[in-house]
Amino acid sequence: MIDKLKRRIILLLSSVIFVIGVVIVVTINYNSYHNLEESCNYQVERSILFNESNDSNIDTNLITCTRTEKGYTVYYNSTELDLEEVENLLIEIINENHRTGHIDHFYYLNLQNNIRIIDFEDLYTSFYKSLAFSILIFVIIFIFSIYVIYLIARWTVKPVEEAFQKQKMFISDVSHELKTPIAIIQTNTELLQMYDSNKQLDYIAYETGRMNTLITKLLQLTRIETNPAYSELNMGNLSRVVERAAMPFESMTFEKGFKYECQVEENIQMKFNDGLIEQLVTILLDNALKHTKENGKINLTLSTHHHKVILSVKDEGDEISKEDQKKIFERFYRVDQSRNRKDNRYGLGLSIAQSIMEVHEGTIEVNSENGVTEFICKFNH
Repeated sequence: MIDKLKRRIILLLSSVIFVIGVVIVVTINYNSYHNLEESCNYQVERSILFNESNDSNIDTNLITCTRTEKGYTVYYNSTELDLEEVENLLIEIINENHRTGHIDHFYYLNLQNNIRIIDFEDLYTSFYKSLAFSILIFVIIFIFSIYVIYLIARWTVKPVEEAFQKQKMFISDVSHELKTPIAIIQTNTELLQMYDSNKQLDYIAYETGRMNTLITKLLQLTRIETNPAYSELNMGNLSRVVERAAMPFESMTFEKGFKYECQVEENIQMKFNDGLIEQLVTILLDNALKHTKENGKINLTLSTHHHKVILSVKDEGDEISKEDQKKIFERFYRVDQSRNRKDNRYGLGLSIAQSIMEVHEGTIEVNSENGVTEFICKFNH
């Protein structure tokens, strides 16, 4: 969660700086290009107004085309152009039939009997160098900004991270402290029930059992999130582990009258944690088992698709609303409060499943429509 928050801050601030930087670079270079065009057009006009210009730059790059009875007489003083290039340029200008304009870096003034062309290649080269330099500066500043943003994001989320870690430690410590007295109460209650079973003792046994289950799940969740050794990943055969975890549910579904299909692609090799994957499969199938309607169907599939390993569990039962789908992976969130309490469900199973997927750098999502609910886990392969 903390890493996601950090990434979002970095992405948001980087996007803002990138957009602002692009706008600044585009605006500056657009204005420079516009000024370049105005300057070039002005110099072309001036070459006519002042027939003998003292500007050596214009004199060097000026091409004069005077119309005669036999055609055009061309005069130019550039060593970088040959006559064929000048003739092709003149033909394009005549075909365009505009008074002023430019073809690439050649600006012209067409007065029918007299055409003036000035080559502004040097100015254009200078502009493009300036453009490339401004882009380079922008890239350097942007990369430096990302580093600064990273430091800011880390500093910003540090109090949140500390509070989150304290919360995890608090839950872990409280769970550990409660586990022993709960176990003692449960043991003593069972001993008393052996001698004198009554309704009050049954209530105590029921509630301590519920409390023990809740504490166990809280401890599991804390271990997954805080203990790297508990969630160590190793290369192995994922197909075999999923099949092993799914096998006990064949008899469970048969007893409840459900149809059960398990389709596992063979020999999928990837890095994973055996215990956590077994727990993930158990959580999803147990969830399906408890929500499938009478004579319904449960389907588990494991397959590879586009460099992803996909674990899917479908069940036929009550649909989950769009609003509930957004919250279903939150801790202690239960769609049907009364039913879940009756079944000793605390809204932690899917939270644990999500934490397991985060350990494996994967995602879990839910789709529920037309009476079919599907939980989809995606692993990078």
